[in-house]
Order: sequence, then structure tokens, then C-alpha cells
Amino acid sequence: MYSRAPESRETQFQFRLPEAKDVNLIGDLMGKRWRRPMERCRDIWETTVDLPMGWFVYAVEIDGRLTWDRDAGKARTADGETCSLACIN
Repeated sequence: MYSRAPESRETQFQFRLPEAKDVNLIGDLMGKRWRRPMERCRDIWETTVDLPMGWFVYAVEIDGRLTWDRDAGKARTADGETCSLACIN
């Protein structure tokens, strides 16, 4: 479960990927797919996203390769793509 900051509605995503050169958060919100570049701070890649409460479908693109968030668990979209599912509260 991810928590959003009450005053801003922003949810922070962080991934420890010391070997990665480029990381993006790929999201699907209300049927609209988007890509958010993540910023590196030492071995941690992070970004914040303004998300409403509820379920959020996403994946992580690491050096051009799409994968799921191993801390959140693995799911599949309706069209069979591997993704992660987070409960935002």
C-alpha cells in the first residue's frame, strides 16, 4: 500500500536500482497510459505522482525493459500485460 501526502495528494514511488541507467514509472489511470521519468538519488530512483485514492495499475521501465514492482506484487491487465497493482490511500 502506498500513502499519499494529505496536503498535496502526491504519492511517492521509490525503487532501489543501483545498476540502472534510466528508470520510468509507467501508469494507467482511468484508461489513460502515461510515462513518468524517475530521478536518481544515489542508488534510489524516485518520483511523485498526483493520484486519487483507490487502485493504481503501473509498471517500471528499467533501461528500456518493462517489469513489475516486486514489492507490490504481480498482476495482469485485461489484455494480458504484466503489471503491478497498488492501493493508494
